[in-house]
Amino acid sequence: MIRKNIKQTKLLRKVQITGGSTYIVSIPKEWAKELGIDKGLEIVMELGRDNSLRLYSPKREIKPVIMEKEIYVNQDLIDSAIVMEIISAYLAGYNSIKLVFSPLMLSRMDQIINEVRNKVVGLDVLEEGENNVTLRVVVDLSSIPEKLAMDNMQKTFKSMLEDFIEGIKNKDKEIFYSIIKRDDVMDKLYLYIYKQINLALQGQIKLEDIGINNSIEAINVYSTIKSIERIADHVVFMSSWIIDTLGEIEITEQLNKLINDVFNEVITVVNNIGKEININELIKSYSNLHELIIKELELIKSLKGSKQFFEIYPILDGLRRAMAYSLDIIEAQVGLSVIREIDEKRKT
Repeated sequence: MIRKNIKQTKLLRKVQITGGSTYIVSIPKEWAKELGIDKGLEIVMELGRDNSLRLYSPKREIKPVIMEKEIYVNQDLIDSAIVMEIISAYLAGYNSIKLVFSPLMLSRMDQIINEVRNKVVGLDVLEEGENNVTLRVVVDLSSIPEKLAMDNMQKTFKSMLEDFIEGIKNKDKEIFYSIIKRDDVMDKLYLYIYKQINLALQGQIKLEDIGINNSIEAINVYSTIKSIERIADHVVFMSSWIIDTLGEIEITEQLNKLINDVFNEVITVVNNIGKEININELIKSYSNLHELIIKELELIKSLKGSKQFFEIYPILDGLRRAMAYSLDIIEAQVGLSVIREIDEKRKT
């Protein structure tokens, strides 16, 4: 007996035994045709961590599916809200996004679309009209594996922190301007990996094609890149604030040392993540960051209520958030290491 759900993507079938030792389960002809499975074809059987059984052809190519989204742009919204809505559709897996808007917004929409394209990979204008624009994803989002994108994200991130330390030391506004310019690069890399994970979890690309072993790993990878991106945002905010106030505030030796210690520890954390996770170094950094949090609290207590406290508060707040997100990175990476350890034990 066969039971089908509403979408006909789930079946209940009886297992049969042939020859006394071989278990057989048949699959519907329609499914075989859809997946390109024919007589004599080799099929991979993969046992999942959740006791599921996955069947697929090792040579199977996932057919690209055009997923279209139409967005009616509300002209009363601020630009950043419209940008967010477009990027959300891109991240969700839509590869064709049609924007419909008032003709009076044409010039404004040009700026919004340019901002979106600066933040994401492979989104280009396919069609334009007086009151609409269609954006299409024009690159293969599995062509750059997660590991390579992560490596580039780490390099860009570390350069931002190292330059911030150098900018404070030399009181050089140009260095802070260069940090701000790298924000779009960080956004692109973060959103690229985020979209890859989304597409893989939806089954549109294979997890292994982007360098992730399973869906549980994907959660920890996402948590890591999100925390890195948030720290970068705070470094950009601090850089903007310093550009506006440099010369008006005093960076004391104590504060300068705290900045150096915090950012060097954050760099240490990022140096020890990825494919080869150094658990011992990460746990050591976890302890060091908690000590630095206490030191910052002591500095805040000594300055609270003073003019200097309010002058340097954006730096203190940025450092506090950088340390908190770094702790999140460590927790995600230690969790990722444990998951991989369990997988290795399952294989033996």
